[in-house]
Amino acid sequence: MKYLPFAAILLILAGCTKGHDRIPNPNQLGGDLAFSEKGVINTFFPHSITETTSSKIIDQVYDGLVMLDPVTMEIKPCIARSWKVSGDGLEYRFTLRNDIFFHDDECFEGGEGRKVNANDFVFSFSLLSTPEENNRSFSSFVEVVAGAQDFYSKGGLAKKENILSGVVAENDSTLVIKLMKPSGIFLYNLANPVASVIPEEGFKKYGYRNSVGCGPFCISNYDENQSIIQFKRFQYYYLKDMQGNSLPLADSVTIYLATPLNKSFNMLSEGKIHFIQNVPGGELAGFLEKNIDKFQSANPELIAQVSAVLPEWQDIVSSKLVNYKSNNISMLPLSQMYIKK
Repeated sequence: MKYLPFAAILLILAGCTKGHDRIPNPNQLGGDLAFSEKGVINTFFPHSITETTSSKIIDQVYDGLVMLDPVTMEIKPCIARSWKVSGDGLEYRFTLRNDIFFHDDECFEGGEGRKVNANDFVFSFSLLSTPEENNRSFSSFVEVVAGAQDFYSKGGLAKKENILSGVVAENDSTLVIKLMKPSGIFLYNLANPVASVIPEEGFKKYGYRNSVGCGPFCISNYDENQSIIQFKRFQYYYLKDMQGNSLPLADSVTIYLATPLNKSFNMLSEGKIHFIQNVPGGELAGFLEKNIDKFQSANPELIAQVSAVLPEWQDIVSSKLVNYKSNNISMLPLSQMYIKK
């Protein structure tokens, strides 16, 4: 009998396992979250955002270098674990996490989402700096980043050998962005869903219809005729809440789009949805009168609170919904919400 050298055994074992194997995150809280939305969605692509409803949806599917805290509205790490800004404010050096994966999709080899790296941001920001009718948000980047105006004027990615000089991937986990002039809002621009990371494989397969991201939820179904969109929990998402629970906390989310307020009231009363945002005070009065027992019992089913958008508006929230937060720019941190069982 032949015996393999120990080193050879190690090589064989290493070859049998993937160096980027993902570990699914347990979900101990769960629940199926549902709400109505009076708006409609016009796009699933970050660069094509023109209205708040699409922005809300896209924010659940994609992630960027940094994010806004939904309560304090301060910049927080996201895909970037940390960053340093040069003394003159012209260079941002981001260190990326190495445990982030795109959603599973047939655009990837074997259908398994691969690891996100710094070159994905070079592609995403180059695409954002490319003149195209579906790119509605190029100005926030082209007008600030070094070399972006020249890159844009030459046709962006449409021209071979055109390079966005102000965005450089030094290695898989280090991204450098250079600005033309200091900008106090640059990090806030990067927290916008417009600056999300997009896989080149997804764009090559779907173009501006791509909906493959690395955010907390994947799109599981979109019924355009019924105006219903459904998300499922991405079990390989990387962020956790303050208690150490893996996000997102809900198993699924269903959003009823283009829903008239009267229909939303009925759905809330029947328990089909868990909240309605931005209800005018006059409309709320009639609903309160008909359903006062749901608000005033010892264990109320529903809670009314002042909207963060306008003081004359109200949000109506099911008492079963945990971690509901509202803010004045219509962010919805769905990944932190769950339904009491």
